[in-house]
Amino acid sequence: MGQPVQPSGHVPTDRAVRRRLDRSIAALEHMVAAGAFDTSADTCGFEVELDLVDPLGRPRLINAAVLAALHRHDVQAELASFNLEVNVPARPTHGGVLRRLDDELAATLDAVTAVAQQWGARVVSIGTLPTLQAADLTASHISAN
Repeated sequence: MGQPVQPSGHVPTDRAVRRRLDRSIAALEHMVAAGAFDTSADTCGFEVELDLVDPLGRPRLINAAVLAALHRHDVQAELASFNLEVNVPARPTHGGVLRRLDDELAATLDAVTAVAQQWGARVVSIGTLPTLQAADLTASHISAN
């Protein structure tokens, strides 16, 4: 997520999706077999999915405006225009890594919250926003990128 995607103009069939998934799995298998992943270094990184909501917890379709005001490379658009993603890069797991991760995430969330408040929104991190309605899950609410 977060990488710009050019729309293809058509909705893929189940068969096309399956072929894509099969190619992705084959690529992953190739990368594992080729040793493309470092298994010797202990590192920790993560991403956090955020929802932008109004005071009643309903989705606010403002991720593009929030991102434009933030000017941060570590916060990106997610699938829906009420979602954001915070990416915390991997780093060695020695010393005070958990404190540094916590401080970095807290600072990022504070920055996102401050900007979201300019549009009357709050920021929540939750698996599935419980206030979602079918009307919130339409193609018109997909992030522009």
